[in-house]
Amino acid sequence: MSSSGIIYYTGTVQFNLSSNESSYVTSTLTIASNTSSPLILTFDTTGLSTFSFNFATLAPGAYNVTYTVINPNGLESQSSVMVYTQRANTVTFEESGLAPGMAWSVTFNGVQQSSTTSTISFNNIAIGNYTYTVSSIAGYRAVPSGTVTVSGNSTVQISFVAIPTSFIVTFTESGLSSGTTWSVTFNGVQQSSTTSTISFNNIPIGNYAYTVSSIAGYRAVPSGTVTVSGNSTVQISFVAVPTSFTVTFTESGLSSGTTWSVTFNGVHHSSATSTIVITGVAAGTYSYTIQNVSGYTVPGTSTITVNGNSSVNVMFTKTPSEWSTLLPWIIVIILVIAVIVVAIAYARKPKNAKVIQTPEEENPPKQNP
Repeated sequence: MSSSGIIYYTGTVQFNLSSNESSYVTSTLTIASNTSSPLILTFDTTGLSTFSFNFATLAPGAYNVTYTVINPNGLESQSSVMVYTQRANTVTFEESGLAPGMAWSVTFNGVQQSSTTSTISFNNIAIGNYTYTVSSIAGYRAVPSGTVTVSGNSTVQISFVAIPTSFIVTFTESGLSSGTTWSVTFNGVQQSSTTSTISFNNIPIGNYAYTVSSIAGYRAVPSGTVTVSGNSTVQISFVAVPTSFTVTFTESGLSSGTTWSVTFNGVHHSSATSTIVITGVAAGTYSYTIQNVSGYTVPGTSTITVNGNSSVNVMFTKTPSEWSTLLPWIIVIILVIAVIVVAIAYARKPKNAKVIQTPEEENPPKQNP
């Protein structure tokens, strides 16, 4: 006789009798009242080749099952087999996080079950290690698979977490004076605030453009894009822009300590140093005049465009003295007069006047041949 040797789930084992045994085995099965090992199985009718016995009522353990074969002559022969019994187990999957009534599914040991309640149970599971997978559900995420070791009734917790379908985009400013109103246009919608944050709610996943409204006296990056795949924060940095500037006039060419002056935007400014600094000048175009300094020439009147701190270089050129100016003319006049006097003297010379010669001129020395 042979059998599987181990009972799973139902606790039933089938005994297959050999050909020589089957000719003697009877159809009536008698079980000894004593259920401790060994169990006695006795047959009294011939012609039986197989039989089975349910051990589910027995406690888990190892049993030496002995069966008796009685031939027509009343002779008995005995055989035995070890049977190992174990309790059938239940594995329960318990979910949390799903909305009531939502269907969910688990595949365990190759078998899939679904439920709209919070539990899914798999029955008659033998001791061992098993894998499972959790089917995906739109709008939720969970650990998709795992393993469970069964050594008795087991429970596996499955936690579903709702996946947001829309998010919050928050713009946070820095650099503005407290209480200053600022505005952002995001996805075609404009919002304003006097606090440091502006939030846009219920924004689906995607790419979006935004613009930051200009504020007098400040500058910021005026526009940009943001990719939304979760709650997002965009930093907006405002930088104060000066509303007034400094215009500096720097002279060169004057003797040290010489006082000079500039009329700028109708206001007169003087200095005995090389610079004149004018502060608090708003952006714009202005005219200025460099006042005359005795003994020097100056550029005169000009204009300057102010959109930041600005500088103007003033070149003074020393004016020549009257004497240095007249001297060339005096020399020219003297030369002209000299020429005229010589000409007149030559014109009045007598034509027959005897030329008086010196002795050397009258008797010149003879030249040797």
